[in-house]
Amino acid sequence: MEGHYKNYLIQTTREESWPCQYYGVFLNVIREKKYKNIALCGMGFGTHASYLLLNMDTLSDLRIIDPMNGNQTNVFVDAIKSLIPKTPDDQFVEMTGLISKLLERYNGRYIWYKKMYNEITNSEIPNGSLDAVFVDMYLEYADTLAALNFWFFKITPGGCIMGEGYWDEDVARAVNEFVGKVGKTLEFICKPGTTYKVYCIRM
Repeated sequence: MEGHYKNYLIQTTREESWPCQYYGVFLNVIREKKYKNIALCGMGFGTHASYLLLNMDTLSDLRIIDPMNGNQTNVFVDAIKSLIPKTPDDQFVEMTGLISKLLERYNGRYIWYKKMYNEITNSEIPNGSLDAVFVDMYLEYADTLAALNFWFFKITPGGCIMGEGYWDEDVARAVNEFVGKVGKTLEFICKPGTTYKVYCIRM
């Protein structure tokens, strides 16, 4: 499993890789708006968090929300379940360790809440306290819509909710419905040289 993870980290640096299609878009908005209080909903394999921490202002605060327990339905969970860990059926414990090692140089600059976003308390992330959140966890209509509704109250005026996966019909439907309900403007941002859409909802 560790070998597979190391190979994945190498692959994500290649221009043709899927992460490279959108890594940098969220970062550019953070820099442009001088956002300081940031959240990442969905850890994946930890590479987006690592990219942000490497390139963000060191004064910025990153909150990561992902239970890393295999109880969700998304492509990352399925991929982790397919790996062979050192201890049978211990994929998520081992993946947590690998990601923590990847991020250890940034200890003190981030908090990883190992729980679902809807289990986050107002004392952990108060309403109106975040400048921006990137939703990178779901490809299902109901889950995406529920996540957007939750994070809406956490964003300060002038902040934004961003995410990827709009190419998926269910995600697009959830995003469009949410934008219509809250009366905000939906825009799309692409990394220069790509056509991969990252949705952005300004508050």
